[in-house]
Amino acid sequence: MDLRLHSILIVSLKSIYHQYYYDAYHEYDGFRNDYRNTYGREAYVGPLVRYRWDKGASLTVEERDEGKAQLAVFRQWFYENVLKQNSDSLSDSVLVLPEGKAVPEYRDDAV
Repeated sequence: MDLRLHSILIVSLKSIYHQYYYDAYHEYDGFRNDYRNTYGREAYVGPLVRYRWDKGASLTVEERDEGKAQLAVFRQWFYENVLKQNSDSLSDSVLVLPEGKAVPEYRDDAV
């Protein structure tokens, strides 16, 4: 893989996650404060939500905003280089994503 492309992908993934975790945490600030004030303790949340909240709590608004700006740069590069239109053939790009097996996989079933 081209080192420049690798760097773009790493920065983009970090940017996406900074926004996601920051927002996932701060969206529930009111809930956490109300619960703590009402019951005198932290609300129980499952391990996945706890993981997201722990990540989001460690991020600053500046990191979130920097991630948003970096993602905008990546989005522009992606549209110009991957999803660009070809004016000679009047065609568009097609992006195919693997989705996995088309059968249900229940989380409580043994693997």
